[in-house]
Amino acid sequence: MRGMPGDWVEIRRTILSPDERAPGIPVDTQKVPLIMIIKGYLEGKGSKMDLDLDINSEEGIELTRGDLVRVRTETGRLEEGAFIRLNPGYSHGWGSFIPEIQKVGHTLSGLMEDSDG
Repeated sequence: MRGMPGDWVEIRRTILSPDERAPGIPVDTQKVPLIMIIKGYLEGKGSKMDLDLDINSEEGIELTRGDLVRVRTETGRLEEGAFIRLNPGYSHGWGSFIPEIQKVGHTLSGLMEDSDG
């Protein structure tokens, strides 16, 4: 796929490899790297790939998942990492519906109404 400078992208960067993790953390956590997911505006290919990329190019940049790219975040930080996706969305959520929590909510509402009067 082709990305244009200024496109909104998501990248991933490894902060700590498993062998760099603190010894006091849970064993299952020690086995995986600590990663940072970053969203920002595409600046160009990362420093290890193509420093001379013309970021004003009308042709765009050929992007493949895993390519090292440079982005500028909303706060102005310049970050590098592995390209994940173009135009990422947001997927906030609080999990699946739990009927028991709804019942507790109704019960508590009833108890509060009873105590008011």
